[in-house]
Amino acid sequence: MGALDGEEGADRSTVLWRRHERVSDRIFLPQVSISFRSGLDRFREEDEFPVIPDPDTSRDQPGDINFSGDEASQAEVEDVLASCQDRWVSLLRDHGAGEFTPGGLPGIPVVNARQLPGLGGSAFGTPQGVPGRAFDSHDAWSPLGGHVFLEDRSFSPSGDADARIFAHELGHVFGLWHTEEDDNLMKGVGDGTRLVRRIEDAVDWPSPPEPFTGVAPRTIDQIAWLQGEVVEIPDVAYDPPPAVELGQVAAFVRVDRHREIPAEARFVDLSAVTVSADRRTEVTRVTHRLLTPEPTAPAGEVGYWAYFDLDDDRATGGRSGEFPEGAPRPALEGIDLITQARWAPEEGGPPALTGIVWKYHEGRFVPITQGVTATFGRQFQGEPGPPSPSALFGLVTVELRSTTRGPVADVFRIQACARDAVSGAEDCLDTGGGGPPPASLVPTVYPVCQVVPGRVRPGSWVEARVWDLDPDSPLHLVLGDRLAALGNTDVRGEATVPFTIPADSRKGPRLVTVGVDHTAFTADCIVEVSSQAAARPSRIGWVVAVIILLVLAPWIIVRLIFRPPRH
Repeated sequence: MGALDGEEGADRSTVLWRRHERVSDRIFLPQVSISFRSGLDRFREEDEFPVIPDPDTSRDQPGDINFSGDEASQAEVEDVLASCQDRWVSLLRDHGAGEFTPGGLPGIPVVNARQLPGLGGSAFGTPQGVPGRAFDSHDAWSPLGGHVFLEDRSFSPSGDADARIFAHELGHVFGLWHTEEDDNLMKGVGDGTRLVRRIEDAVDWPSPPEPFTGVAPRTIDQIAWLQGEVVEIPDVAYDPPPAVELGQVAAFVRVDRHREIPAEARFVDLSAVTVSADRRTEVTRVTHRLLTPEPTAPAGEVGYWAYFDLDDDRATGGRSGEFPEGAPRPALEGIDLITQARWAPEEGGPPALTGIVWKYHEGRFVPITQGVTATFGRQFQGEPGPPSPSALFGLVTVELRSTTRGPVADVFRIQACARDAVSGAEDCLDTGGGGPPPASLVPTVYPVCQVVPGRVRPGSWVEARVWDLDPDSPLHLVLGDRLAALGNTDVRGEATVPFTIPADSRKGPRLVTVGVDHTAFTADCIVEVSSQAAARPSRIGWVVAVIILLVLAPWIIVRLIFRPPRH
């Protein structure tokens, strides 16, 4: 296939693997201390790297994803995103051995396509609209449901454009829009990578486009914005040396097949269900992703249900015969909690969403409405710019207090269904015939590293100390995106790796990635490369040295001449 990423003969899987194995510090890290690392955890290179089949080869070339805006292209985008998430979730099953590995699925789906016909560009990124909030506010977007599409640039003569474009689109996922400053990362077309404390963004909105509200453009602090939004990513981790602090949000997603029921009932066609728990606010959210972005339904009641076996014990909790009236009845036992978003017309008004929770207590399901809400939102297909954003999925979310939910085991089970009470149309998450597969809200745990000393000049000799890697394994150390050293872990998975900061190293905070060979299991830490060059003796220093030498010279000569004889 030719040279990829500068390596002759490398195939596409090798290139994709390297992008997961090595995190670059070229874009976000120097300015906002964020590294977008692989969520693969202990996934190994010899395992099959996920490849998503093209869901529609009837037009364009294989590997293309069409964004022409018609119904067929929207279906292709929906299917690609769902397939991408489904393949990554499957990696939690102990790499094909069938044993579930607890841990959430951190990160934002990024799809690398051959080309994006109809897009009018080579990439885009978009966040998810937060239900019930104005789109111009700081809290109007959530990276939890965002995604990025990129055209494949493996054959580009330089990877720099790839890194810049990817970072630019991630900026959109976090709610940043375009600017006019040429050296800024969020310039629509350019090569800048700078982020600043005060800037006018959304400059390509001369007036508030519908359905947005408020005033555009807006003046924001790009760095503070990104640092505030990144905590919404499930299983984010903080790296105060030498430790890892878990972030505030954990989440797990279950993906369903699309178009299992007639098109006229798309409002009950589930695409995915995501469960998230926010440790800051003690709030749990259950989000039903639907194959329709419109909050409309036929007259009558539609219910979006989720069933939880929170302790993973079928002997405790209720059975399907004890479910609340009107609930779909998949064959489940040991259910401790049921949530429902009820979509029904109100007297004299449009349909409204209400939320309710049932907890199994003393042999029956007890309804709870206090502190339970239900909202509708959208996940957008592309950047929400003029003339109007293009919605992709509808999002029905039930929100409840985590204290109401109760304790959750490291591994639990979930099933979810949507049902139209009038037509009887119903869709439940696929189970593969073996009952609901396991889920987990256990945060992903990453290794830890620290560079000593943490602030040095180019040419200095430093060492990286790393903990919690695979024991007795060869490892590599990457400074930025340059291989800097090799080493080996001990029987505890620890290592000390000495390396030199190159004399031509770029100044500022530099990302150090230490990982076990042939895995994406890495530790990240930072070394600050000083803006000063390696120290040279000053003129005053030379003068002082000469004076000392002149003072000591007579004494040295006398000692040499009158040295006592040896016996």
